[in-house]
Formats: sequence, structure tokens, C-alpha cells
Amino acid sequence: MHGYRMPAGLRDANATYHVGVLDHPEKSFREPRQCSLLGYYSSIIEGVRRYCGVGVVAKNAGQPVAEESRVSLPSPMPYMWADTLLAAERGHLLRVMVWGGVSVLLGTAIIAWLRVRSIHSPLLLHFGAQNIGWGVLDGATATIAFRVVAVRDLAGATRLDRFLWLNIGLDAGYALVGITLILLGWRTVRRPGLVGAGMGVVTQGGALALLDIMLATLISR
Repeated sequence: MHGYRMPAGLRDANATYHVGVLDHPEKSFREPRQCSLLGYYSSIIEGVRRYCGVGVVAKNAGQPVAEESRVSLPSPMPYMWADTLLAAERGHLLRVMVWGGVSVLLGTAIIAWLRVRSIHSPLLLHFGAQNIGWGVLDGATATIAFRVVAVRDLAGATRLDRFLWLNIGLDAGYALVGITLILLGWRTVRRPGLVGAGMGVVTQGGALALLDIMLATLISR
């Protein structure tokens, strides 16, 4: 426990305030906490909790405040145990690895089929190539991340949440780039290979966005 000094104009002379920080990372980093302060202190304490990630307890003359006067403030992030988040993150990385492997197999099968059948199709060829390239990249990235992922505290969970939504925005951008390539190849330069590449980018961007949204929704509810 660490002492916290309130502004002189707001401090009660008979009250001692302490700010408690969670000491056990294995416990929930989003555990709902309660504040034992008078109503007009609630906005101040809420600011401390939201921006410092701490719990606040007030004692009057060394005695706890009556239970009926306790004020419950909402947590800025939903409740979740740290090991539950770790399991969810690992599950997400496994899904990305599986998707990477499926993409590589799909792209390889398409290109092999074209070669065996002696079919000249730039659209399918570039679509398959895009799936192979994205699959290798996704699988390698997810594998490395899976090896180093660990239990997160509140700050780490917040970074993960922000990183996920950043990735979702990037995934949507990839899909838009792919749509642009499709329109450009189909209407402007009349190149089926460019259309196939755009289809591959849209497929990968959409799939990655869906996977990221699944994890972001899970840890945000």
C-alpha cells in the first residue's frame, strides 16, 4: 500500500487515504474494485482508478467506512482473469497458424492443379501465389508470438486491446487495397493476374480481420 495525498481543499482532516496496487499478477487485472469515500469524492477517485489502474480505500480515524456508504465505480475494462486472457490469446495465435497453413495448402494446390492440367490462368496463378505468401508470413509470425506469449498485467492487456484494433484497421486497409487491385485490373489495365492478386489480398485481409475481431470481442465483453 502506498500513501496518496488528496488536495488540501478536498481532504478530510479525520480521514487517511491509501492507494492499493494489485500485488498478485495471477489475479484478475480487471477485477472490479470498490471505493469507500463520500459521494463528492467519487469523481476524483474514479479518475485515479481509470488512469492509474489502482484501487482506493478510505478509512476514517483508522476505522472502515460503513458498508452502506461504499461506492462502487465501474472498471474501465471488463472483468477477466489473467490466465483466461492468456488462453484466449494462445487460441487466437493457434487459429492464425492454422489459417496460415490452410492458405499455403490452398495456394499450392491451385498452382499444382494448373501445372498438371497445363492450364494458363494468370488469375488463379496470382491468387494462389498470394495465398502462399500470406500464409507463410502469417504462420511464421503467429508461431514466433506463440513461443513468447506470457501472462499479462493490466498495462499489457490494454496494449493487447489497442494492438488488436490497430491490426483490425490494417486488415481492413489490406482488403481495400485488394479491392482497388481488382477494379484496376478488371476495368483499367485488363490484366487477369492483377485481379487474381487483388482477390488473394481481399481474402487474406478479410480472414485476418475476422480472427482479430473474434479475440477483440472476447476480451472486450
